Amino acid sequence: MPFRYRWRIAKFIFIRIVNYDRIKVEMIDFASFSEHYWQLGILRMEMHPMKKMKMEYKKAMANDTGRIVSLVHHTIMTVYPQYYPEKVVDFFCGLHCEKNIRRDVEKGNVGIVYSGERLAGTGSFDGNHITRVYVAPEFQRQGYGSFIMEQLEERIGQYHDEIILDTSLPASTMYERRGYKTLRHERIDVGGGVMLVYEVMKKECKER
Repeated sequence: MPFRYRWRIAKFIFIRIVNYDRIKVEMIDFASFSEHYWQLGILRMEMHPMKKMKMEYKKAMANDTGRIVSLVHHTIMTVYPQYYPEKVVDFFCGLHCEKNIRRDVEKGNVGIVYSGERLAGTGSFDGNHITRVYVAPEFQRQGYGSFIMEQLEERIGQYHDEIILDTSLPASTMYERRGYKTLRHERIDVGGGVMLVYEVMKKECKER
């Protein structure tokens, strides 16, 4: 199937998911409980209304690092070649290496979401900067990305007035649908004459 048609189908499905989640978020407000749940190691457990399955998001521990690295690298190697040349794919794998992920886990800034017993996705933040959001390919377009973003945005919104993130091509539409606006474009020379261009995006937090 030509890429332009695959993109149209994916965009249509994604808009439906985002709109549904937006309605859900307006109806249910867990903001006042999020800090308590995070201290316990579980930020939120809820039944996802579309799939009728429990999504559990909790703070990652040191022994989760290996599974997080495997999920992130599997996702990058599966999805990113559709958008980027090999040099850029390798750059992202290096950026999210075990050392960097372990450092973030030790800071207490990494969350993981399960579908039953399976690790479905992960999210990370540093201050008001969302630094990592990955959902395993087999769990994509099922609401997990939006669910992870909700957790990160609620956590950051308790202490900051705005959220910053750097977006890759596969995720840019999701962030736009969540209200993020492009601040600027940045460039990184990844070697071999290949330049990675990415967007830095910002979203204002809701009033605390």
